[in-house]
Amino acid sequence: MRENFKGHKLGTLTFVFWVYYINNMAKKSKKNTQNRERDRFTVVLESIQSDFQIFGEKLDFIDNRLNGIDGRFYGIDKKLDFIDNRLGRIELRLDKIEAALVEIKLEISDLKTKLDRKADLERLEKLEKRVKQIEIVLTRGRN
Repeated sequence: MRENFKGHKLGTLTFVFWVYYINNMAKKSKKNTQNRERDRFTVVLESIQSDFQIFGEKLDFIDNRLNGIDGRFYGIDKKLDFIDNRLGRIELRLDKIEAALVEIKLEISDLKTKLDRKADLERLEKLEKRVKQIEIVLTRGRN
């Protein structure tokens, strides 16, 4: 390459200049490329940082909502415990009422039996009165 510059007026000096210029431009180009890559990397990092910040804010929002929902579930859980206790007491009362109904049914059945017997006794008494009246009539008729 140097041979091309020998015939030139400046010769070696021109060659050295061009070598220096090319090296310097290569360094600048490399430096510019590195700067551009660094700038792109910085932009990407800033974008990622922004995305993470938005993600963190959304997580905070979701966390706050979940805490609110958790509080509501706690309240509902307390109400369900209260209702469960009330239902337990109602169930005990219903068991007592059911037992009382069984006793009442037994008493009614016993009373029906007694009434049936009493009705039979009353019919028997009426029949006995009729039989006595018939006997009286028959005994008078024989006399």
